[in-house]
Amino acid sequence: MISKTQENCKLQKLYQRRWNPEEGEVLHSYVHNPAKVSNNFAIGKIGSIVLMTSLDKAAGKGLMKLSGELALHVAAMKPTYLYEEDVPQEEREKVLDD
Repeated sequence: MISKTQENCKLQKLYQRRWNPEEGEVLHSYVHNPAKVSNNFAIGKIGSIVLMTSLDKAAGKGLMKLSGELALHVAAMKPTYLYEEDVPQEEREKVLDD
């Protein structure tokens, strides 16, 4: 994909998920330093998406704010692994020893 910024962009991963706001689910995205924003679509170098579910359906605004902050921090931290079970044992030992 080559955007109007003339940068050659390569899509790393694609994820498709449906969410249901009526069931207390919140989906929030963050794009760092977007080059172009139009129709709620942003192009940037790095981005993240956070999906959260609350048992309290009335917690919408607070959960939306929290998910937005988490999305920002996930993009900033550039995590190597998405799930705890994906982390190799030697990597866990290395981090715990530091």
